[in-house]
Amino acid sequence: MICPYCGSGDTFEYYHTIIPTVDRACDREKLSEVKLMPLVVEFCKKCGLGFNTTPLSMEYLEESYKNYVYISPADGIGQTKFDGTLRKISAFFSKDDELIEIGCSDGFLIEKLNSLGYNRVLGIDPSPQAEIAIKKGLNVRRVFFTDKYLGERKVDGFLLVHTFEHFENPFRILKDMISCLKEDGKIFIEVPNFEGYHHEHLFFYNAYFMDRMFHEAGLKLIDISYETVAFKKDFYLRCVAVRAENPDYPEFRISERLKDAESIAHSIAERYKDLYERITTFTQADKSGNVYWWGAGSASVVFLNNIDKSILDNKKFIVVDGDKEKLGKFIPGVGLEVYPYSILKDLKAESLIVASSHFTEIQKTLRENDICPEKVLNIF
Repeated sequence: MICPYCGSGDTFEYYHTIIPTVDRACDREKLSEVKLMPLVVEFCKKCGLGFNTTPLSMEYLEESYKNYVYISPADGIGQTKFDGTLRKISAFFSKDDELIEIGCSDGFLIEKLNSLGYNRVLGIDPSPQAEIAIKKGLNVRRVFFTDKYLGERKVDGFLLVHTFEHFENPFRILKDMISCLKEDGKIFIEVPNFEGYHHEHLFFYNAYFMDRMFHEAGLKLIDISYETVAFKKDFYLRCVAVRAENPDYPEFRISERLKDAESIAHSIAERYKDLYERITTFTQADKSGNVYWWGAGSASVVFLNNIDKSILDNKKFIVVDGDKEKLGKFIPGVGLEVYPYSILKDLKAESLIVASSHFTEIQKTLRENDICPEKVLNIF
């Protein structure tokens, strides 16, 4: 397979699974349209990029984004994951800066930035959640971003938080941003660090590749950091870049090398195999006949569609979530209904599997509602 970034044919397949075309709980009508499709990911040995070789059609993806409902931090779910993001933005951007967040969803990050004194932030997002932000009075437009949107106007910075991995051609988007950036402007990008394997993610990034990409685009990396999520070390990757000729910032020297990225790629399949074995062991040890499962997002869709079928056949899976938008909907592929987490208390659940990056909030919710399973397996 030819690398979509550097054009090299020196690539290898490092992850292969079969998952539904919808990566979150959906209503019954949508459930009937869902297909199980292969996801095959390759690694380029020349530039270090991971890329989806079996992408869904762009027509399908664009329609999906127009109807996409992402988990809403405004409802108290996943707010802590933005703490590190806010600290990094505050460290590198002035409150007077004119900023654009591409992929702002319901505007939670913009609202937080406004509260910190950043009042010149424009959000751009094509999904219906942009309407939520607009109704709140936030400066948000429900559109797709292109360089034509700003015309001749230049801005101080761009913010992309879990957006860059979704673009069909992120490298063109990067050029579009650079063309709209002031001479001393900055670009902040946060992405999963070689993680997030589902159909809507088209690229899989690591520090080595990001450094190379910025350099070859005429930028230099001035900061890079990682965020551990639940028990996954260095799960998120945060980068800040400026124009290469900017004298105000020294270039950040990364420690990662191409061989390090390749080593991680080789370990992915084995790591997921280990997770499925842990799920199997945990469920088999529970003699109640029921499996209580917290999570109705992409991680749950991937795991529930790939665990041993005999477990699904022999155990009753009860899926719960704290996101009210997912309640009463169904997990694509396996068709399991999603219930409110309050039923865990009523059913006196003794063990619980958590498949969510918001483990901290979930633990707090369990304590506050006096839900005390004896055993908890966090697979995120």
